[in-house]
Amino acid sequence: MATPDRPWILGLRPKKAGAAWQPFVHSILLRTFVTEPNGPNTTATETALGFAPCVYFYVFQTSGRFGSVVFLWRENPVQSLKAADGAVAPFDTGGIWHKRVIMQPPLPEPARKTFVKMHSRPVDQWLQEFVAWIAANYGKTSEYVEGKPPRAGVGGIVYDSRNEDGGWTWEARLEKASWREQISVDHIFWSLEDRRSFEDWLIYESDVDTKVADELVELIRTISIETPRYEQANVEVARYLMRIA
Repeated sequence: MATPDRPWILGLRPKKAGAAWQPFVHSILLRTFVTEPNGPNTTATETALGFAPCVYFYVFQTSGRFGSVVFLWRENPVQSLKAADGAVAPFDTGGIWHKRVIMQPPLPEPARKTFVKMHSRPVDQWLQEFVAWIAANYGKTSEYVEGKPPRAGVGGIVYDSRNEDGGWTWEARLEKASWREQISVDHIFWSLEDRRSFEDWLIYESDVDTKVADELVELIRTISIETPRYEQANVEVARYLMRIA
């Protein structure tokens, strides 16, 4: 049987008026963003749960919380993930900790930390764990992409209208200190206007070396998937995932 194609997704939050978003796209393409500290809320959550600083992805799922730029990542077959590189879980770990994911019965803080640890798996096992979970909980993978709740899922999580799909969307976390070449950007979903805006910033406004800028422009034109101008990028990402589901 062929290995299922189940990419990871990382999206930028919606743009804020007057805030430059191009430098962050540049840092993702060069993977220098892993040297930057996480925000205070993420850092506080990581401290509470005992995580090292991580980069977080959705596994084969997108989100309406993303803005107009979304990155699709695939694992490097030559330099694969190791167990110590991070972990995966069948829910939003931050959502569990902050009680955004509704549980029955509700758990106190120490028990929530134990719950996250108990249901996390080493990141090198992510694909077999994810595929097995989908097979046990859905008739077909597309139902997961559509955001439908699982048949059984994880005991303790409420799988009804009280929860959003963060309660059953798989999360992958890759420790920043372990980041090498295990995964790479395979596609960028954005509008033609955003792509051109980024290219203009790269060539005319940034301090990036001309040769490097030209190489990046060539790269992004190869991996870009254009989204409709007035549509969030996650809508096109969902269409893409449904096609390969």
